[in-house]
Amino acid sequence: MSEAMVPIYLRLAGRRCLVVGGGEIALRRARTLAEAGARVRVVAPDVRTELHDVAGVEVTRAAYNPEMLAGVELVFACTDRRAVNAAVAADARRAGTWCNAADQPDDCDFFMPAVVRRGRLSVAVGTGGAAPALSSAVRKRLDAWLDPDYERLSAVLAEARLRLKDAIDSPSQRHALQARLCEDDSMSRLVREGEAAWWAWFDQLVAQADAAPRRSSPPEPPA
Repeated sequence: MSEAMVPIYLRLAGRRCLVVGGGEIALRRARTLAEAGARVRVVAPDVRTELHDVAGVEVTRAAYNPEMLAGVELVFACTDRRAVNAAVAADARRAGTWCNAADQPDDCDFFMPAVVRRGRLSVAVGTGGAAPALSSAVRKRLDAWLDPDYERLSAVLAEARLRLKDAIDSPSQRHALQARLCEDDSMSRLVREGEAAWWAWFDQLVAQADAAPRRSSPPEPPA
């Protein structure tokens, strides 16, 4: 039986992250972290020149030492030496820091999934480090299948969710309306008729929900 994994999304803005290594994998990890707003430090005796051009990334040309983990919340061991990556992982566990070691799943506390993005919508695919090539292959299939207009839909749905909180008191009604806004005709309406018409349709749905009779709540049992 495979080990159970809990897929999560992390807010990393302002968080300190360490990338140990200076090659291609380190470059990818540093870019991903910097795009998320993390405070990124890359450490390696030799680093790719592109790393110096990544905004928000501090590059230190030095060998790794455990003191570099002070205050770090995530560390990525991306060197081409398995012993170094394993040492980083062991140091991270002692420090209580989550670690991802490239191509060494037994040394990983978490895994980086393959991701397809459409604006605010992201679809992550992972195998818990067992078969990264499969994750990549599935990601490519999803990328070809997932309509680019999901980017537009995800943006209006984010605003619609906020408006529903102000307009509808009932959580069950809000949930039902959000589900309705995610059906296929919602995106086709947005693409075909434009955003103004979509919002007019949204207002109609809210008005209908507001006018619908509400079920009376059952009396509370006596204390």
